[in-house]
Amino acid sequence: LLQMGMQALTSKDYVRASDHIQQSLELNKTHATAWRMLALSFEHQDRLAEAFSAYETAARLAPDDVAILRSVAILAGRLGHRQVAKRLLQTFLERSPGHADVTIQLATILRDEHQYADAIALMRDLITKTPENATAWQVLGSIVEFSGDTAGAMVFYEEALRLQPDFPKARRSLATCLMLQNDSQRALEALQLAQAMATEVKDVANLY
Repeated sequence: LLQMGMQALTSKDYVRASDHIQQSLELNKTHATAWRMLALSFEHQDRLAEAFSAYETAARLAPDDVAILRSVAILAGRLGHRQVAKRLLQTFLERSPGHADVTIQLATILRDEHQYADAIALMRDLITKTPENATAWQVLGSIVEFSGDTAGAMVFYEEALRLQPDFPKARRSLATCLMLQNDSQRALEALQLAQAMATEVKDVANLY
């Protein structure tokens, strides 16, 4: 049943995958990998609450599996469980320090909670290790901007764009800062460039 579920996952038939995996769990409810597969199939069906529950079960059954921990944390963030996500992300980084995506996600949560100093410290440490990470520079810029330092934020957005010129979110963020500084002509140019770069639906959504 698990093999059939995996085959369905591979072929992107997520409904059939979840059916097979749930049948397998009726025979063995302590199989962490099965719970993780079920969570993944639910996530692809946009059944996020069920996916979160399945990931939580997988994490309880395999507490040392940092990949499962990361999946739970990311989905907790998507569901708005900010404190749960923060705690899980911190635990993940204690076990696997330096993970870029997880560090960025944790810093974003800290930013949204106005813990700017802690968020900046996280991002500065990450950038020291991975200075070519354009997303890290963009997120650092957003933290500085949220703290009220528009001019300082622009420096980081510009560095993100130097590393990745076709980065629509960084371009849109730069446009916002230029607008706040009353540089309307450059702001309009940056916004138009950002919109032209946003070729996918997720890119357009991330502009705002």
